[in-house]
Amino acid sequence: MRLFILFLAIIFSSNLLANQVGPSIKLAPVEVKEFYKSRDNKTVWTNGKNITEIGAYAESALINADEEGLNPADYHDGVQALRDLRKGRILPDTAEVIFAKSFFKYVNDVYNGRFDPNITTMEIWIKQPSVKPGHLIKAGIMEGGTAWIDRLPPNHPQYAKLKKSLINYPQNDDMRAKIITSMESWRWMPRFPGTRYLLVNIPFYELLGYENRNEVMQSFIIVGNSENKTPVFSADIFEIIFNPEWHVPENIAKKELLPEGRAYLESEGFRKTKYGLVQKSGPDNALGRLRFSMHEKGKTCNKYQVYIHDTNDKELFYDEALHIGHGCIRVQKIVTLAKFVFNESSKWSKEQVKKIMEDGTTQSVKLKDKIPVYMVYFTAWANDDGTADFAEDIYGHHKSIKNILRIRSE
Repeated sequence: MRLFILFLAIIFSSNLLANQVGPSIKLAPVEVKEFYKSRDNKTVWTNGKNITEIGAYAESALINADEEGLNPADYHDGVQALRDLRKGRILPDTAEVIFAKSFFKYVNDVYNGRFDPNITTMEIWIKQPSVKPGHLIKAGIMEGGTAWIDRLPPNHPQYAKLKKSLINYPQNDDMRAKIITSMESWRWMPRFPGTRYLLVNIPFYELLGYENRNEVMQSFIIVGNSENKTPVFSADIFEIIFNPEWHVPENIAKKELLPEGRAYLESEGFRKTKYGLVQKSGPDNALGRLRFSMHEKGKTCNKYQVYIHDTNDKELFYDEALHIGHGCIRVQKIVTLAKFVFNESSKWSKEQVKKIMEDGTTQSVKLKDKIPVYMVYFTAWANDDGTADFAEDIYGHHKSIKNILRIRSE
């Protein structure tokens, strides 16, 4: 009698769980529970003993997670659950929930990134707000099909090139590790950086201008040294100042300039004010002839006191190591950058920019359209042919990311 009752219970349970999750959902994380609750507990990845089309496609994404620079072992439980379901070793209800937990993790990892750099000791404050995996999955299901799964990784062309280059660096060496940490760093970037924006890649000493995601300008730059690191953050250029004065940060004034004495300061054009040390505009000014004023993204201030500017020491760009500054960005092709920032305005031709620079008059120009700037730290940059270039890890951020992700490199 007991066996008969148990047999009926199994039959009833199998029919009940054909397209609905059951008791196994109690062991799932809160977000997974909420996801199924919003669907009236209807299954997604399985249908009875069968795996749905979307389930099979999602399973393939987990199996091939290494193509995205992720670790397939992190999603093994979900893949194994569907394998067990095919062999009849596990109830559909259990397979559905176990797979959901793994796929939720994959979606978070590939879309948001595996950790938040903002809460580490690294000077990285660029990560965008995370999107809950459940929201992304629900949106994908509403869209229909499986193409949305392919769109989960970053959509910048450089990420796609890094993914392609990863195939050509199969060994567990530091070059492969740099590709993976750079792919991880791309997940912190906004999906829609702007129609026109600047990318300042610190380890490569390079500033890139983009229009509709196409690179349209490039310049070498000088960045901060190991004691005065250029921070990784996002900002907006809202103003260009021709022939600017330099309001010296207090720490630089105390450590480097004031000890030189009054005669030196006067010879270099410095004066003391109630607000601190100020250097007059001119050929000796540390900011050169142009300064690009920036506010942090979404704010009206710049707590880092980091700007993009010209320099009168052009010969510095011929040095092999260009991390010699105090944190600000010195640009080699300053006129080209100004033209990019001013965009199509005929008033600001290269000739007009040069004329005002050489005129020596201090002039502030507010931009009609702000230009987004992303200070980034990519130690790998991929080329069209599947190869990649690698930069020195000047601040140690790559090593920190590699250790957090436990990436092996021999």
